[in-house]
Amino acid sequence: PAPAPSRRGLANWDTRLQGDVASAQQALDYLERVSSQLESVKAALSAKLANLKSGARDLEAKARQLSATIAARSSQAGGAVDAELRFSADAPARQRFRIDGLDVEALQASAPVSLAFSVGGAGGPQLAAAIEPGMTPEQIATRLDRTLAPVKVRAKLDERGRLEFSTEEANWPAVRDSIAISGRGRASTEAVAPQSKLEGIANIVGNDSGSDAGGNADALRQSLREVV
Repeated sequence: PAPAPSRRGLANWDTRLQGDVASAQQALDYLERVSSQLESVKAALSAKLANLKSGARDLEAKARQLSATIAARSSQAGGAVDAELRFSADAPARQRFRIDGLDVEALQASAPVSLAFSVGGAGGPQLAAAIEPGMTPEQIATRLDRTLAPVKVRAKLDERGRLEFSTEEANWPAVRDSIAISGRGRASTEAVAPQSKLEGIANIVGNDSGSDAGGNADALRQSLREVV
């Protein structure tokens, strides 16, 4: 018969399970709060479209509250909700980003070329990716993915065939502030904006504040359709 698990092993498993449950509950509480605030924004949008006097003021306040909650996602969701507001039970949430000047077309045009990456004190010459003539976009993405994996950065092609990188959100500040490419110095990065239905509502409210409800009605109706 198989040996019974030790008490220490059971205790460690129980501790991990409790941590997972706590993280999931924190993420659930956060998503429920976002959902409630989103419903409030939808109601305020409807009120503004109906030309109610309180509509514009209420919409601005509700949108600011929702924006603040979205901005606090990393600290309030236990690291288990990504920028798309998707819950990740098995792996930490990730931040997607691009590196300025590092695109498939430029790499294909400059091949053969060797790129050496570093992130902070990690990496160095050993993190080198050789881009060879004739490589396809998929092959380039795979080569970069394997090269950057040791510093917890992954690479792939997005739905439009562009190079996209990602790292765990906890690792994002270090990557953002210190990733460097040999011969170029510190690389400039740009976070990929979430493809969320929430995107742009605050901008519409800001552009329309102080005007009558008809001034930006088409944009408001479009936003209302997107969040329904």
